[in-house]
Amino acid sequence: MKQIYIFSLLSILFLYNIGAQTLFDWESTNGTTDNGTSITQTVNGITATFTVSSNNPFYASGGLGNTTGRSVAADDSNTDSWVNIAFSQAINISSLIAYDGDSFADSATWTFTPTGGTNSVVNQVMPDAGTTVTLNWTGVTNIRVTSDFAGGLDWFVLDNISSDFTLSSPELEFKDSQVKLFPNPTIDYIQFKNITKAEKYVIYNIIGKEISNGTINVDGEIDVQSYVNGLYFLKRENGGTIKFIKE
Repeated sequence: MKQIYIFSLLSILFLYNIGAQTLFDWESTNGTTDNGTSITQTVNGITATFTVSSNNPFYASGGLGNTTGRSVAADDSNTDSWVNIAFSQAINISSLIAYDGDSFADSATWTFTPTGGTNSVVNQVMPDAGTTVTLNWTGVTNIRVTSDFAGGLDWFVLDNISSDFTLSSPELEFKDSQVKLFPNPTIDYIQFKNITKAEKYVIYNIIGKEISNGTINVDGEIDVQSYVNGLYFLKRENGGTIKFIKE
């Protein structure tokens, strides 16, 4: 009910942007799995995979530094020269929380290097406590973090990777509509429910890139088998936008 109210309000105000957030907080109750050599979390159909150079990631608890609840970390004996987070789908990254677990690594500089999109490397001097690192990257598929401390070896701790994205269009707006997509989530095909005639549509990914377009009949299907797993938005010619997840 809360979502319906928000979406309806956006339509009434004729907002030109659709904004949303995906937060990788690494909580055990929110789709996080410790696989031994990697730690994964799936949110809104997007999977983030955390790895470290020693193949021995640490699934931390207790709120290290300014992290909240659980976080992902490198080994605490400073055997890792990098940590890495790969995403199953290109996303926009606004910020994350970083904490240097080595109490002797005062003022170490961490380098955050993105893969995908046209983004700049971010260098952050690490304080004694954890800090929020502002990134504002778009179309990112991977983040690698390195340090200039002790020959590059450090105790990296990361949390709350925030993925904010905005789809901008004067026509792209959510509406409280009886038209639905099913099945949702899906692995192969989607169909409209409650349409009365053929409709044109456009499908966008999470960073606003057009993926496909076409026309669907009342009983027709849209093939999404080749789509990368993740969150998508389907804009109908006859009004409104519907989000769906490909698994």
